[in-house]
Amino acid sequence: MIVDVAADHSSFHINATLVRVDSSTTYTGGTASDLVAGVKVEVEGVIATDDALQAKKVKFDAESHGADSRIEAAISAIDSAAKTFTVLGAVIHVADSTVFRDSRDGNHTFAFSSLVVGDFVSAGFSSKAGTLTASRVDRSKPRSASTLKAGVESFDATAQTLKIAGVAVNASGASYAVNDNPVTAKQFYDQLRAGSIVRVKGSFSGSLFTATEAELEVDK
Repeated sequence: MIVDVAADHSSFHINATLVRVDSSTTYTGGTASDLVAGVKVEVEGVIATDDALQAKKVKFDAESHGADSRIEAAISAIDSAAKTFTVLGAVIHVADSTVFRDSRDGNHTFAFSSLVVGDFVSAGFSSKAGTLTASRVDRSKPRSASTLKAGVESFDATAQTLKIAGVAVNASGASYAVNDNPVTAKQFYDQLRAGSIVRVKGSFSGSLFTATEAELEVDK
């Protein structure tokens, strides 16, 4: 998984490995502009004298490039003209390829036009240049808690706060886990990196998500 990317997209890190790309690098399932923290890729290339990997081919993992990020919450706003809906303060765009499902009422003609403010939805989404686009939207029965799972943009280990998919998260009162295993806050933040996939569960008020659970997913 990519943990950071150079500003000019000429290189990125997969864990501790530096990967360089140039005009001869070919891409499958994405482009150079899709190289962002949190995305999983497979790289073929040659090792340079400085131990960096010079990429010949970069293949994007379809799951992490779209379906790995998820948000489950009630819709607070809908813009029919722009084809967007807002959950947890995040604006989610709908594309022609977005798949809709109605698990609540079993509406077989369920579509974007069927959504109303207050509907509880589970949406898989991808993020590109700060724009969140839904790959699927499932309307379900309301739940007592909301959930957000995506790559971490930034965090403050001391304050125990995170920014995930543009949503500000206060996890100071949360229980922490890594791959379902309970850990201390220090153990959690010692392993956390920009781009790490984190799932938080809790409630949203105003512009802040207050987490009761925070789980870091680490590749084994």
